[in-house]
Amino acid sequence: MAIEASSGGNEHAIKRSRSTAEFLRKYLLAGQKTSEDLNAVNGPPSAFDEFCSKNRKWIALLAPFLFVQIVYWLIVVKNDLFHLFPQHWQIASIMAFGAFVGGATAEGGGAIAFPVLTLAFHVKPSVARDFSAMIQTVGLNSAAASIRIMDVLIESHTLVFCTLGGTIGTITCLEFISAHLTPTVKKIAFVSVFFSFAIALFILNREKKRVTYDKIPNFGFKEAIVLFVTGLIGGVFSGIAGTGLEVFAFSVITLLYRINEKVATPTTVSMAGLNSAIVFFWRHFMQQKIELVAWEYFAVCVPIVVIFAPIGSLISSYLHRQMLASFIYILETIALISAFLVLLPGLDMYLLSFIIILIALVFFSTLSHLGKKRMHQFETKERKKTGKRNSIADSATELNAIVNGPRFSLA
Repeated sequence: MAIEASSGGNEHAIKRSRSTAEFLRKYLLAGQKTSEDLNAVNGPPSAFDEFCSKNRKWIALLAPFLFVQIVYWLIVVKNDLFHLFPQHWQIASIMAFGAFVGGATAEGGGAIAFPVLTLAFHVKPSVARDFSAMIQTVGLNSAAASIRIMDVLIESHTLVFCTLGGTIGTITCLEFISAHLTPTVKKIAFVSVFFSFAIALFILNREKKRVTYDKIPNFGFKEAIVLFVTGLIGGVFSGIAGTGLEVFAFSVITLLYRINEKVATPTTVSMAGLNSAIVFFWRHFMQQKIELVAWEYFAVCVPIVVIFAPIGSLISSYLHRQMLASFIYILETIALISAFLVLLPGLDMYLLSFIIILIALVFFSTLSHLGKKRMHQFETKERKKTGKRNSIADSATELNAIVNGPRFSLA
């Protein structure tokens, strides 16, 4: 924070350190953007609307939780699934953290589940992918329901066009690509892609006090194609690991289109829930290849994720974007290092990881440059429009003064 002081007629900025209270308000109580920020309320609210408005966050937490828990426990009791809990309690503990991360950040819970299951528990990547998609279908869609109930602002164009592209990319990968990749390639590619996402966040947060938007400015056919292709590429990653579309989409819309992270995060959380449901549907109904162990993991984790995913969404709505970014930096660095320590891959895998990260660095840096250029063009155009309007208004004022002003006559 800067204050202005004058000494001897010369003004200069004096910086003072931020107090503890100011620090906590900025980084832990940043608040979330809602549709109410853009839309004024027309007329006095009804008693029901007022009640919902006052208790919106509690409703957002409890509604998805109660619905899923009631359905879940009815199924558990009917099929006597209680014996699965002692067998797989470790997985449930991991997914408590994974669901929280999925609800709080642009990364899905699979960002935790996939590397932990494949590296620490030596689960097959196909099983880890299926489980990640299955559990995210419940957890992230619960978080998405909380987001909608809280009326948190999302970028609707991104949600629609990236989901369309992601659907095609995911199905294509499941049918034609995933089976041809070795387990080691899948693991290394996963941690490298997500580490690349941390790089994208770092590039994004290097820019201080940058201009951001709640909606993509001047959205048109070209922007729709870019989002569709983004979804297409991201969907391929989701087909490999059950997650990935959301981080790719997040990187593109924040770096290229300068969307505020507080809008981009709930948008990509909602997108990840839809994409996970597509993976789940295709693997179960179309390919019929989900293994029994994935169903067992799913059975013990459902009641956990519907608690922690909405809590993650709620808490992230208060945290400053730098807090969330720092958390992801640490998480993805640990995941990358752990993968190499556990797998001890050959030189070819190190080279693959290096190439993925290098391509990502160039790609995201290019996006950031194009985003700055696009933003400057948009701002320049808006200033010209504003200047023209002001010029017309000034001319009208002058003309009005001439026409209606004091009149003089010669005697």
